[in-house]
Amino acid sequence: MEKFDKNQYQELLELEKHEGVFLNITEDECFICNNMTPPGEGVMLKNCLHGFCRACIKQSLFQTATMSCPYPNGQFECEGNLLECEVQAILTVGEYQDFLNRLFASVDSDVQPANIEDDANLVVALTDASVLPYHAAFECPVCFAEIGAYKGLIVRDCFHTFCRECLAGSVKHSNDAVVRCPFQENGKACETIIEDPEIKQLVDETDYDVYLKRSLKKAESAAENAFHCKTPNCDGWCIVVDESATIFQCPVCVADNCLRCKAIHNNMTCEEYGDGSYENQLSEIAKKNLVAARVAMPCPKCHILIVKNQGCDGLNCTICKTQICWVTRGPRWGPGGAGDISGGCRCNVNGQKCHPNCANCH
Repeated sequence: MEKFDKNQYQELLELEKHEGVFLNITEDECFICNNMTPPGEGVMLKNCLHGFCRACIKQSLFQTATMSCPYPNGQFECEGNLLECEVQAILTVGEYQDFLNRLFASVDSDVQPANIEDDANLVVALTDASVLPYHAAFECPVCFAEIGAYKGLIVRDCFHTFCRECLAGSVKHSNDAVVRCPFQENGKACETIIEDPEIKQLVDETDYDVYLKRSLKKAESAAENAFHCKTPNCDGWCIVVDESATIFQCPVCVADNCLRCKAIHNNMTCEEYGDGSYENQLSEIAKKNLVAARVAMPCPKCHILIVKNQGCDGLNCTICKTQICWVTRGPRWGPGGAGDISGGCRCNVNGQKCHPNCANCH
């Protein structure tokens, strides 16, 4: 398997952003004329990834009056289609309008469309785009402006027509996770959904990014079993469909989220992390650090943490009242109580201190 070249992919994205089409980044063979096409001078179709030199793909559009992929040289049929943005990038403005005219003129005069619905069905047969240029003049139902032929757009699933600015405005101001046709009549809104490839062509890059973020947030809030990444200010999330899954690696920040604890606890098991509270875990670490620094110790009987900054080495637990020897970190007396030196600190036995650091004040 050929190794994926990330740099080459990034270069491809930049070419698409600049031209509106995928350009070839290596010398490739054109599937029509079979000649080698220099880098940056050929076109790769997004729907099917078949490649052609610009001259051949343009000639194909002129000769066939169809948006179907011409691969390869008419020998086999490809189910892919050119997108509207690709046709517009390949042709000049005048050539594009002539091409649209030929699309409609290619149908026999006896079966010319009689209304908008028939007209849209004709175009659907030639392309898979959900929003298309409309060939006749009309009045936009949103702004009521008179729109000239090929200046407006038609939504193929509902056959409603709009000026480009109004349809783009529906993307910018939509409050739903999806963008719907903005047509309304008698208080009833159209339910037709505008597809993502067309949305990307309607608005600029900034508005498209805003639309994506808004749509993702709406989709997350409406989804059942949604889990949001626990990294602060991260936009990553997922829908948990497999109850046995334990880890969600965020595609945004690449952090490993524990689905069981609902937290990020790198280098810790769920048992070590405890109840999933990061604050509690930090508290336990702080306690261990205090004990290691001999600033604190657990009571040998009830295990409550006792902190001592100064004073005598003999002290009593405030909870269970056990007498404690601070320097030996254990009980002052043995199981028998006061005077039992069998398990205590043995301070002053035979005149000896219990520990070199003992202050001999107990």
